Amino acid sequence: MSMNEAIRILMVKRGAISAAKLAGLIDYSPQRFGDKMKRGTFTEEELEKIAAAVGCKYKSIRAFVIPDTGEEIAI
Repeated sequence: MSMNEAIRILMVKRGAISAAKLAGLIDYSPQRFGDKMKRGTFTEEELEKIAAAVGCKYKSIRAFVIPDTGEEIAI
């Protein structure tokens, strides 16, 4: 699974968060966030910010973990 696919799944599973809203939560412009999504160029630090913004954990094995279910979305 690609990074942008995993982030999109995470946004749906965490309450249908829009890309623009998630961008704001991590202090990015929607354009910057969209560019990074297209290229899949998020750093580990950025992925940690994304996870924290939606109330999840980020594992360095490149997966998001949804806390209430323990479900992992691998990148």
